[in-house]
Amino acid sequence: MIILNSIKIQSLNDYQKLKNGISGSHIDNVVIDEISHYIGLKCNKLIIENPYSDRDFLSTYYIHYARKFKKFDKRSYRIHLFRDDLYFGFITLRPTCKRKIGRSYINPSLLIPMKSYLMTAPLKANIVGQDIMIDAFPWMHQEPDVTSCSHVALWEVLRYFSNKHSRYSDANIGDVVEKIQLNHERKIPSKGLRCEQISDLLTQYGFSTLIRRGSENIENEIFTYIESGLPLIGVVKTKKDDAHAVTIIGHGPICEIEIEKINDTFYERVKYKKSNQKTDIILSTKFIDSIIVNDDNLFPYRMVYKDIKALERTSEKYEPQYIIQGINTFIIPLYENMKITYNEVYNRSISLIHEGNLPDLPSPKILRFFITSSNSFKKEISNRGICSKLRKIMLTLDMPKFIW
Repeated sequence: MIILNSIKIQSLNDYQKLKNGISGSHIDNVVIDEISHYIGLKCNKLIIENPYSDRDFLSTYYIHYARKFKKFDKRSYRIHLFRDDLYFGFITLRPTCKRKIGRSYINPSLLIPMKSYLMTAPLKANIVGQDIMIDAFPWMHQEPDVTSCSHVALWEVLRYFSNKHSRYSDANIGDVVEKIQLNHERKIPSKGLRCEQISDLLTQYGFSTLIRRGSENIENEIFTYIESGLPLIGVVKTKKDDAHAVTIIGHGPICEIEIEKINDTFYERVKYKKSNQKTDIILSTKFIDSIIVNDDNLFPYRMVYKDIKALERTSEKYEPQYIIQGINTFIIPLYENMKITYNEVYNRSISLIHEGNLPDLPSPKILRFFITSSNSFKKEISNRGICSKLRKIMLTLDMPKFIW
Protein backbone atom coordinates (compact mmCIF):
# COMPACT_ATOMS: atom_id res chain seq x y z
CA MET A 1 0.00 0.00 0.00
CA ILE A 2 1.34 3.44 -0.99
CA ILE A 3 1.19 6.11 1.70
CA LEU A 4 1.31 9.84 0.94
CA ASN A 5 2.26 12.23 3.74
CA SER A 6 2.09 16.00 3.30
CA ILE A 7 4.45 18.51 4.95
CA LYS A 8 3.89 22.28 4.93
CA ILE A 9 7.04 24.36 4.48
CA GLN A 10 6.81 27.75 6.19
CA SER A 11 10.41 27.95 7.41
CA LEU A 12 13.64 26.10 6.72
CA ASN A 13 13.27 24.26 10.04
CA ASP A 14 10.20 22.50 8.60
CA TYR A 15 12.51 20.34 6.47
CA GLN A 16 13.47 18.51 9.67
CA LYS A 17 9.96 17.00 9.56
CA LEU A 18 11.14 14.83 6.67
CA LYS A 19 12.78 12.57 9.27
CA ASN A 20 9.33 11.75 10.68
CA GLY A 21 8.10 10.19 7.45
CA ILE A 22 11.32 8.74 5.99
CA SER A 23 13.48 5.91 7.30
CA GLY A 24 16.94 6.80 8.62
CA SER A 25 18.45 4.49 5.99
CA HIS A 26 17.20 6.87 3.28
CA ILE A 27 17.72 10.31 4.81
CA ASP A 28 20.24 12.08 7.04
CA ASN A 29 21.22 15.63 7.93
CA VAL A 30 23.35 15.95 4.79
CA VAL A 31 20.29 15.27 2.61
CA ILE A 32 18.08 17.62 4.62
CA ASP A 33 20.67 20.40 4.49
CA GLU A 34 21.06 19.97 0.72
CA ILE A 35 17.34 20.00 -0.05
CA SER A 36 16.56 22.88 2.31
CA HIS A 37 19.48 24.92 0.94
CA TYR A 38 18.50 24.61 -2.72
CA ILE A 39 14.71 24.31 -2.52
CA GLY A 40 14.29 26.54 0.52
CA LEU A 41 11.02 28.47 0.63
CA LYS A 42 10.46 28.19 -3.13
CA CYS A 43 8.12 25.33 -2.28
CA ASN A 44 5.47 25.47 0.43
CA LYS A 45 4.37 21.83 0.34
CA LEU A 46 6.17 18.49 0.12
CA ILE A 47 4.44 15.14 -0.33
CA ILE A 48 6.32 12.01 0.72
CA GLU A 49 5.48 8.88 -1.28
CA ASN A 50 6.28 5.60 0.49
CA PRO A 51 7.19 3.01 -0.67
CA TYR A 52 8.42 3.83 -4.15
CA SER A 53 10.01 1.33 -6.57
CA ASP A 54 12.64 3.31 -8.45
CA ARG A 55 13.75 1.41 -11.53
CA ASP A 56 17.15 3.10 -11.60
CA PHE A 57 18.00 2.17 -8.03
CA LEU A 58 16.62 -1.35 -8.56
CA SER A 59 18.89 -1.73 -11.61
CA THR A 60 21.95 -1.19 -9.38
CA TYR A 61 20.41 -3.07 -6.45
CA TYR A 62 20.29 -6.33 -8.41
CA ILE A 63 23.80 -6.06 -9.85
CA HIS A 64 25.47 -4.99 -6.60
CA TYR A 65 23.52 -4.48 -3.34
CA ALA A 66 21.60 -7.77 -3.51
CA ARG A 67 24.94 -9.63 -3.59
CA LYS A 68 26.35 -8.04 -0.45
CA PHE A 69 26.24 -9.73 2.97
CA LYS A 70 24.58 -6.70 4.49
CA LYS A 71 20.87 -6.54 3.77
CA PHE A 72 19.80 -3.46 1.81
CA ASP A 73 16.25 -2.21 1.47
CA LYS A 74 15.27 -2.13 -2.20
CA ARG A 75 12.47 0.37 -1.64
CA SER A 76 12.90 4.10 -2.18
CA TYR A 77 11.01 7.22 -1.17
CA ARG A 78 9.91 10.11 -3.36
CA ILE A 79 9.52 13.72 -2.29
CA HIS A 80 7.12 15.64 -4.54
CA LEU A 81 7.65 19.41 -4.74
CA PHE A 82 4.72 21.84 -4.78
CA ARG A 83 4.14 25.57 -4.55
CA ASP A 84 0.42 25.85 -3.89
CA ASP A 85 -1.08 23.75 -6.72
CA LEU A 86 1.95 24.02 -9.02
CA TYR A 87 3.94 20.79 -9.33
CA PHE A 88 7.72 21.14 -9.85
CA GLY A 89 8.79 17.50 -9.90
CA PHE A 90 10.28 15.03 -7.47
CA ILE A 91 13.41 13.88 -5.65
CA THR A 92 14.03 10.16 -5.04
CA LEU A 93 15.77 8.96 -1.87
CA ARG A 94 17.50 5.55 -1.87
CA PRO A 95 19.12 3.58 1.00
CA THR A 96 22.72 3.99 -0.18
CA CYS A 97 25.47 4.59 2.36
CA LYS A 98 26.74 7.96 1.11
CA ARG A 99 24.94 9.78 -1.69
CA LYS A 100 21.26 9.11 -1.01
CA ILE A 101 19.58 11.32 -3.65
CA GLY A 102 18.70 9.22 -6.68
CA ARG A 103 16.76 9.86 -9.89
CA SER A 104 15.25 13.34 -9.70
CA TYR A 105 13.19 15.35 -12.18
CA ILE A 106 12.92 19.02 -11.19
CA ASN A 107 11.55 21.80 -13.36
CA PRO A 108 14.42 24.31 -13.81
CA SER A 109 12.14 27.31 -13.17
CA LEU A 110 12.23 26.33 -9.50
CA LEU A 111 16.03 26.62 -9.30
CA ILE A 112 17.10 29.21 -11.91
CA PRO A 113 15.98 32.76 -11.06
CA MET A 114 17.13 34.52 -14.26
CA LYS A 115 16.18 34.11 -17.93
CA SER A 116 18.16 31.17 -19.28
CA TYR A 117 18.19 28.77 -22.20
CA LEU A 118 18.43 25.05 -21.58
CA MET A 119 17.32 21.70 -22.87
CA THR A 120 14.43 19.90 -21.22
CA ALA A 121 12.43 16.79 -22.07
CA PRO A 122 8.87 15.84 -21.11
CA LEU A 123 9.49 13.48 -18.19
CA LYS A 124 6.69 11.58 -16.50
CA ALA A 125 5.82 11.17 -12.85
CA ASN A 126 3.05 8.77 -11.83
CA ILE A 127 1.51 9.69 -8.50
CA VAL A 128 -0.92 7.01 -7.34
CA GLY A 129 -2.14 6.27 -10.87
CA GLN A 130 -2.12 9.87 -12.12
CA ASP A 131 0.44 10.79 -14.79
CA ILE A 132 1.98 14.25 -14.50
CA MET A 133 4.49 15.58 -17.03
CA ILE A 134 7.56 17.54 -15.91
CA ASP A 135 9.74 19.62 -18.25
CA ALA A 136 13.17 18.91 -16.84
CA PHE A 137 16.61 17.45 -17.44
CA PRO A 138 17.30 14.18 -15.55
CA TRP A 139 19.70 14.35 -12.61
CA MET A 140 20.98 12.25 -9.70
CA HIS A 141 23.95 11.84 -7.37
CA GLN A 142 26.35 9.03 -8.13
CA GLU A 143 26.38 5.87 -5.99
CA PRO A 144 30.11 5.73 -5.12
CA ASP A 145 30.20 1.91 -4.88
CA VAL A 146 28.61 1.35 -8.29
CA THR A 147 28.76 4.49 -10.40
CA SER A 148 30.97 7.50 -11.01
CA CYS A 149 30.25 11.02 -12.26
CA SER A 150 30.79 9.81 -15.85
CA HIS A 151 28.17 7.04 -15.46
CA VAL A 152 25.68 9.62 -14.20
CA ALA A 153 26.46 12.04 -17.06
CA LEU A 154 25.93 9.22 -19.58
CA TRP A 155 22.65 8.24 -17.94
CA GLU A 156 21.41 11.83 -17.99
CA VAL A 157 22.14 12.24 -21.71
CA LEU A 158 20.55 8.89 -22.64
CA ARG A 159 17.46 9.49 -20.48
CA TYR A 160 17.06 12.97 -22.00
CA PHE A 161 17.22 11.71 -25.60
CA SER A 162 14.92 8.72 -24.97
CA ASN A 163 12.20 11.06 -23.68
CA LYS A 164 12.84 13.77 -26.27
CA HIS A 165 13.07 11.58 -29.39
CA SER A 166 11.23 8.27 -29.74
CA ARG A 167 13.95 6.75 -31.94
CA TYR A 168 16.33 6.45 -28.97
CA SER A 169 15.90 3.62 -26.47
CA ASP A 170 15.85 4.24 -22.74
CA ALA A 171 18.60 3.15 -20.37
CA ASN A 172 18.62 2.89 -16.61
CA ILE A 173 21.79 3.51 -14.63
CA GLY A 174 22.39 -0.23 -14.23
CA ASP A 175 22.35 -0.63 -18.03
CA VAL A 176 25.03 2.04 -18.30
CA VAL A 177 27.25 0.20 -15.81
CA GLU A 178 26.76 -3.18 -17.49
CA LYS A 179 27.24 -2.03 -21.11
CA ILE A 180 30.50 -0.16 -20.56
CA GLN A 181 33.37 -1.87 -22.36
CA LEU A 182 36.30 -2.49 -20.00
CA ASN A 183 39.60 -4.20 -20.76
CA HIS A 184 40.41 -6.62 -17.93
CA GLU A 185 38.99 -4.26 -15.32
CA ARG A 186 36.23 -4.65 -12.76
CA LYS A 187 33.03 -2.71 -13.44
CA ILE A 188 32.22 -2.55 -9.72
CA PRO A 189 33.57 -0.73 -7.78
CA SER A 190 33.93 1.84 -10.51
CA LYS A 191 37.14 3.80 -11.03
CA GLY A 192 35.51 6.18 -13.49
CA LEU A 193 35.47 6.10 -17.28
CA ARG A 194 37.75 7.30 -20.04
CA CYS A 195 36.38 9.52 -22.81
CA GLU A 196 36.72 6.66 -25.30
CA GLN A 197 34.56 4.41 -23.10
CA ILE A 198 31.91 7.12 -22.85
CA SER A 199 31.99 7.57 -26.62
CA ASP A 200 31.74 3.82 -27.21
CA LEU A 201 28.60 3.48 -25.09
CA LEU A 202 26.92 6.42 -26.85
CA THR A 203 27.71 4.72 -30.14
CA GLN A 204 25.96 1.57 -28.88
CA TYR A 205 22.81 3.68 -28.46
CA GLY A 206 22.90 5.04 -32.00
CA PHE A 207 24.95 8.24 -31.75
CA SER A 208 27.88 9.31 -33.91
CA THR A 209 30.11 10.75 -31.21
CA LEU A 210 32.90 13.28 -31.41
CA ILE A 211 35.54 13.88 -28.72
CA ARG A 212 36.95 17.40 -28.65
CA ARG A 213 39.98 18.28 -26.59
CA GLY A 214 41.38 21.70 -25.74
CA SER A 215 41.62 24.13 -28.67
CA GLU A 216 41.31 27.86 -29.25
CA ASN A 217 37.68 27.45 -30.35
CA ILE A 218 36.56 25.04 -27.63
CA GLU A 219 34.45 27.65 -25.81
CA ASN A 220 32.65 28.70 -29.01
CA GLU A 221 32.10 25.04 -29.91
CA ILE A 222 30.47 24.35 -26.56
CA PHE A 223 28.01 27.22 -26.99
CA THR A 224 27.28 26.24 -30.60
CA TYR A 225 26.41 22.64 -29.84
CA ILE A 226 24.27 23.73 -26.88
CA GLU A 227 22.36 26.08 -29.19
CA SER A 228 21.87 23.11 -31.52
CA GLY A 229 20.01 21.22 -28.79
CA LEU A 230 22.79 18.72 -28.09
CA PRO A 231 23.71 18.11 -24.42
CA LEU A 232 27.44 17.56 -23.97
CA ILE A 233 29.48 15.55 -21.51
CA GLY A 234 32.26 17.84 -20.31
CA VAL A 235 35.42 16.82 -18.47
CA VAL A 236 36.72 19.26 -15.87
CA LYS A 237 40.18 19.25 -14.33
CA THR A 238 39.71 19.83 -10.60
CA LYS A 239 42.15 21.45 -8.19
CA LYS A 240 43.33 17.96 -7.20
CA ASP A 241 44.11 17.36 -10.88
CA ASP A 242 41.37 14.74 -11.05
CA ALA A 243 38.99 14.48 -14.00
CA HIS A 244 35.32 15.18 -13.22
CA ALA A 245 32.44 14.68 -15.69
CA VAL A 246 29.48 17.05 -15.92
CA THR A 247 26.55 17.34 -18.33
CA ILE A 248 26.36 20.65 -20.20
CA ILE A 249 22.69 21.37 -20.89
CA GLY A 250 22.22 25.07 -21.60
CA HIS A 251 23.48 28.61 -21.20
CA GLY A 252 22.65 31.68 -19.19
CA PRO A 253 21.25 35.08 -20.22
CA ILE A 254 22.26 36.77 -23.47
CA CYS A 255 23.86 40.18 -22.99
CA GLU A 256 21.65 42.69 -24.80
CA ILE A 257 23.58 45.64 -26.22
CA GLU A 258 22.90 48.15 -28.97
CA ILE A 259 24.98 47.26 -32.00
CA GLU A 260 26.40 50.78 -32.22
CA LYS A 261 27.87 50.39 -28.74
CA ILE A 262 29.71 47.16 -29.46
CA ASN A 263 33.45 47.53 -28.98
CA ASP A 264 36.49 45.28 -28.95
CA THR A 265 36.86 45.32 -25.17
CA PHE A 266 34.37 42.52 -24.56
CA TYR A 267 33.31 41.58 -28.09
CA GLU A 268 36.49 40.89 -30.01
CA ARG A 269 36.44 40.44 -33.77
CA VAL A 270 37.25 37.13 -35.43
CA LYS A 271 40.69 36.82 -37.02
CA TYR A 272 41.02 35.39 -40.52
CA LYS A 273 43.53 32.55 -40.20
CA LYS A 274 45.09 32.77 -43.67
CA SER A 275 46.24 36.37 -43.21
CA ASN A 276 45.91 36.70 -39.41
CA GLN A 277 43.88 39.81 -40.24
CA LYS A 278 41.10 40.97 -37.95
CA THR A 279 37.65 40.89 -39.60
CA ASP A 280 34.48 42.79 -38.70
CA ILE A 281 32.79 39.53 -37.64
CA ILE A 282 31.70 38.90 -34.04
CA LEU A 283 30.52 35.48 -32.90
CA SER A 284 27.16 35.48 -31.14
CA THR A 285 28.75 33.35 -28.40
CA LYS A 286 30.63 36.45 -27.22
CA PHE A 287 27.32 37.76 -25.84
CA ILE A 288 26.89 34.82 -23.44
CA ASP A 289 28.75 34.67 -20.12
CA SER A 290 27.72 31.31 -18.69
CA ILE A 291 26.69 27.74 -19.32
CA ILE A 292 24.36 25.56 -17.25
CA VAL A 293 25.57 22.17 -16.07
CA ASN A 294 24.29 19.20 -14.14
CA ASP A 295 27.07 18.31 -11.75
CA ASP A 296 26.39 15.21 -9.64
CA ASN A 297 28.30 16.80 -6.74
CA LEU A 298 25.81 19.67 -6.65
CA PHE A 299 22.09 20.24 -7.16
CA PRO A 300 20.98 20.43 -10.83
CA TYR A 301 21.15 23.51 -13.10
CA ARG A 302 24.32 25.16 -11.81
CA MET A 303 25.78 28.20 -13.59
CA VAL A 304 29.40 27.96 -14.75
CA TYR A 305 30.93 31.23 -15.94
CA LYS A 306 33.35 32.03 -18.76
CA ASP A 307 36.03 33.49 -16.58
CA ILE A 308 36.62 35.29 -13.32
CA LYS A 309 35.68 38.66 -14.87
CA ALA A 310 32.30 37.30 -15.97
CA LEU A 311 31.81 35.92 -12.48
CA GLU A 312 32.53 39.32 -10.94
CA ARG A 313 29.84 40.90 -13.15
CA THR A 314 27.12 38.71 -11.67
CA SER A 315 25.51 38.80 -8.25
CA GLU A 316 24.86 35.05 -8.30
CA LYS A 317 26.64 32.88 -5.76
CA TYR A 318 29.54 31.14 -7.49
CA GLU A 319 29.22 27.51 -6.55
CA PRO A 320 31.16 25.20 -8.90
CA GLN A 321 34.87 25.61 -8.32
CA TYR A 322 35.65 25.81 -12.04
CA ILE A 323 35.00 28.05 -15.03
CA ILE A 324 34.24 27.20 -18.67
CA GLN A 325 37.93 27.38 -19.50
CA GLY A 326 38.41 24.51 -17.04
CA ILE A 327 36.37 22.21 -19.29
CA ASN A 328 39.22 21.11 -21.52
CA THR A 329 37.48 18.10 -23.09
CA PHE A 330 33.91 17.40 -24.11
CA ILE A 331 32.02 14.63 -25.88
CA ILE A 332 29.30 15.44 -28.42
CA PRO A 333 26.48 12.91 -29.02
CA LEU A 334 25.86 13.80 -32.66
CA TYR A 335 22.97 12.25 -34.56
CA GLU A 336 24.13 9.61 -37.05
CA ASN A 337 23.23 11.80 -40.04
CA MET A 338 25.31 14.76 -38.88
CA LYS A 339 28.43 14.75 -41.06
CA ILE A 340 30.01 18.22 -40.88
CA THR A 341 31.52 19.51 -37.64
CA TYR A 342 31.68 22.99 -36.16
CA ASN A 343 35.29 23.71 -37.15
CA GLU A 344 34.63 22.94 -40.81
CA VAL A 345 31.57 25.22 -40.91
CA TYR A 346 33.34 27.96 -38.97
CA ASN A 347 36.39 28.09 -41.28
CA ARG A 348 34.31 28.01 -44.47
CA SER A 349 31.93 30.71 -43.26
CA ILE A 350 34.66 33.13 -42.16
CA SER A 351 36.42 32.62 -45.50
CA LEU A 352 33.24 33.24 -47.54
CA ILE A 353 32.36 36.42 -45.68
CA HIS A 354 35.87 37.89 -45.39
CA GLU A 355 36.90 37.25 -48.99
CA GLY A 356 33.80 39.01 -50.28
CA ASN A 357 32.04 35.99 -51.74
CA LEU A 358 28.75 37.09 -50.23
CA PRO A 359 26.75 40.30 -50.84
CA ASP A 360 27.77 43.35 -48.77
CA LEU A 361 26.42 43.11 -45.26
CA PRO A 362 26.30 45.75 -42.49
CA SER A 363 29.26 46.02 -40.16
CA PRO A 364 29.90 44.60 -37.62
CA LYS A 365 28.53 41.22 -38.65
CA ILE A 366 27.12 39.02 -35.89
CA LEU A 367 27.55 35.36 -36.78
CA ARG A 368 25.58 32.59 -35.05
CA PHE A 369 26.12 28.90 -35.81
CA PHE A 370 23.76 26.06 -34.93
CA ILE A 371 22.48 22.75 -36.30
CA THR A 372 18.85 22.14 -37.20
CA SER A 373 16.90 19.61 -39.23
CA SER A 374 16.12 20.54 -42.84
CA ASN A 375 12.40 20.02 -42.08
CA SER A 376 12.51 22.56 -39.24
CA PHE A 377 14.44 25.00 -41.43
CA LYS A 378 11.91 24.76 -44.28
CA LYS A 379 9.01 25.13 -41.86
CA GLU A 380 10.60 28.29 -40.48
CA ILE A 381 11.31 29.67 -43.97
CA SER A 382 7.70 29.13 -45.07
CA ASN A 383 6.53 31.42 -42.24
CA ARG A 384 9.09 34.17 -42.88
CA GLY A 385 8.35 37.29 -44.90
CA ILE A 386 11.17 36.85 -47.40
CA CYS A 387 11.28 37.19 -51.17
CA SER A 388 8.85 34.64 -52.66
CA LYS A 389 11.36 33.60 -55.33
CA LEU A 390 14.08 32.96 -52.75
CA ARG A 391 11.62 31.15 -50.50
CA LYS A 392 10.58 28.84 -53.35
CA ILE A 393 14.21 27.98 -54.10
CA MET A 394 14.94 27.19 -50.46
CA LEU A 395 11.79 25.09 -50.01
CA THR A 396 12.48 22.97 -53.11
CA LEU A 397 16.23 22.60 -52.58
CA ASP A 398 17.49 19.09 -51.83
CA MET A 399 19.02 19.09 -48.34
CA PRO A 400 20.50 16.50 -45.99
CA LYS A 401 18.52 15.60 -42.87
CA PHE A 402 20.53 18.02 -40.70
CA ILE A 403 22.02 21.34 -41.81
CA TRP A 404 24.11 24.16 -40.34
